[in-house]
Amino acid sequence: QGGVYMSFINPFQLYSEKENTTTNNVLLFLSNLYRIDSKIYELFINSILPENINYNALPVFEQQKKQKEGGIIDGYIEIKSSKIIIETKLDGTDSKNKLINYCKNAFEKSEQHSETNILIHISDSTFDENIIKFINKKIGIYNFDFVSITFSELLSSLQEITEEYPFNEELYSLSKDFYYYCSSMNLIKNVFRIVPCNKSFELNKKYRLY
Repeated sequence: QGGVYMSFINPFQLYSEKENTTTNNVLLFLSNLYRIDSKIYELFINSILPENINYNALPVFEQQKKQKEGGIIDGYIEIKSSKIIIETKLDGTDSKNKLINYCKNAFEKSEQHSETNILIHISDSTFDENIIKFINKKIGIYNFDFVSITFSELLSSLQEITEEYPFNEELYSLSKDFYYYCSSMNLIKNVFRIVPCNKSFELNKKYRLY
């Protein structure tokens, strides 16, 4: 008896309508990243944003918070409000007006406006720098910032974060599974290194294989 062979099971869906599936899997990836560690999630989001944008997902704890009037607050906990719109495209870029309208509608329909609002466009290519500036100018009136990145850049940022936590097995598995999904869908253009962990990490470091 030769035993039972089981095929590799990937939690990221590989079929159905490609663009909708890709959007769903990006959200699934981010939600799992947040579940694994909210601090790692926050670090990852900030890693794909320009330096002038600071995203906060964690509460801020303060003691003896001073006010202009009314004395000093003993204890203070604040979570800054934020909104992220994600638009994925398998190839090329979207219409500028379409993206601008997303931000306009989100702004007009919100009863309370978030402090941080980000529109992230993910594809196999990025917008031209002049178009990025144009979109940012248009959506600035709605308090939004626009970011255009590729799936390759997304995975590169994930790799860097994973390297900072080499013994986090869940993070390593998530990184590996998401890479396999993006690779199978031909969403990446360059080679992505899978980060070794635990015993494999030590062996790779010892023999300088990676």
